[in-house]
Amino acid sequence: MPFDGITIKALTKELNTTLSDGRIEKIHQPEKDELVIAIRQRQAGTLRLLISANARWARMHINTDKRPNPTSPPSFCMLLRKSLEGGKIKEIKQVDFERIVHIRIEALDDFREWKDKLLICEFMGRHSNIILVNPETNIIIDAIKKYGSDLSSYREVLPGKEYIDPPAQGKFNPEKANFETFVQLMWQQPEGTNTSSAVFNVYSGISPFSAKEICSSGGINPAMRID
Repeated sequence: MPFDGITIKALTKELNTTLSDGRIEKIHQPEKDELVIAIRQRQAGTLRLLISANARWARMHINTDKRPNPTSPPSFCMLLRKSLEGGKIKEIKQVDFERIVHIRIEALDDFREWKDKLLICEFMGRHSNIILVNPETNIIIDAIKKYGSDLSSYREVLPGKEYIDPPAQGKFNPEKANFETFVQLMWQQPEGTNTSSAVFNVYSGISPFSAKEICSSGGINPAMRID
């Protein structure tokens, strides 16, 4: 199953219910692009949330396997431990049906005051990332993958820089579309485009696989030309 907007929509709904008000006990970074967050939940006990920014296997889910961890934790892991351990999960939500998840965490700051922190998880192939942001200022605290203007002309992901959303693809949120808009956008597709490709081109959060399944569920041949 592709880790697209449809999957993330269902996943965040489930995780928000399961992990809400859970307390972060420990954070590990078993791989350079992967986190495992142990969360103590009153009803379910301790659950391990895996978040991966792997270019090929970016994902987020509850994980039951115990992974070996490096003897010396990476700097990003150490910062997360300092910033988030002991904090509570307040909300897990998807952003605009995109492959982006915001995890809002209430944790103690250096002055022993409860403050919100935002862990932004971007599941976008080779551009996948896990970024800790101060929601009051929208400033990046740190990221599991850091890069400057030499690698991206659109956005820098560096501590102290403002967090900027990934480049928009010009697609529409299917949750906010109506039928009239749907028809208009479909007719704007190039001549010869098949139906599943048109659905993929028009709407955000829908993978080619999901687009074919949507067509088939509606009784339409995915290969049928849109015209």
